[in-house]
Amino acid sequence: MSVTLPGPVLTVLRDVQLMKYSNFFTVTMLVYDYMLTFGDEVRLIWPWEWRVGKILYIATKYSPFVDVPVFLAFWFNGSFSAAECQTLFNIGVWFVSAGAIISEWILCMRTYAIWEKSNIVFYPLLTFVLGAQIVGLWATKTLVSSLQFSLSPFPTLSRCYINETKTNVFFVVYILIMLVELTILTLTIWKGVSQWRSSRSALVKVLYRDGVFYFTVMFGLLQLTRGNHYWVTDQTSF
Repeated sequence: MSVTLPGPVLTVLRDVQLMKYSNFFTVTMLVYDYMLTFGDEVRLIWPWEWRVGKILYIATKYSPFVDVPVFLAFWFNGSFSAAECQTLFNIGVWFVSAGAIISEWILCMRTYAIWEKSNIVFYPLLTFVLGAQIVGLWATKTLVSSLQFSLSPFPTLSRCYINETKTNVFFVVYILIMLVELTILTLTIWKGVSQWRSSRSALVKVLYRDGVFYFTVMFGLLQLTRGNHYWVTDQTSF
């Protein structure tokens, strides 16, 4: 005798499966990127003395090797308790948040360099980014504190599910990220319009090109992530 599950439950199961696929895809891209860039990293980064730029680069490059395994364990391990699921998820969220913060400071350093170390640009940008990150950390803490986990009735797909969360706070984090990225992109294009044609430096052109490309990719990924996280609210129907 076959049993048909309600539509909302099927939607949740589909979204959970998509999240698992997304995490597996992330691991694949992480390893692939590491294989492509490790040789250049050893040759160009490791020999240089330890300064702020190198420390930030190493931190943002290798922090995913912590949060990605944490989320893999969260999604694929079928023996955790609800409390262990919550602990794992919280650890993963905070490591992702730390990586995002470090990445933004790297972009600020690049923007500072593009503007020829202009303090008129640097200090307002510093104030804005720092303020946005403080609010973002508060929003992340509020979101993490609101999460309540229970054991899933479908443990083969997901050991745990979230049955309570403040979803509005979740969107605050992404709005802040987009505002910071848009500000950096605007400064990059503003300076780039006057320097792109006149400069013969390949490095300068790479900085501008990668800045626009990074924002485009980041915007797309944020929209994808935002869509994937709708499963958080849907799981309250279990």
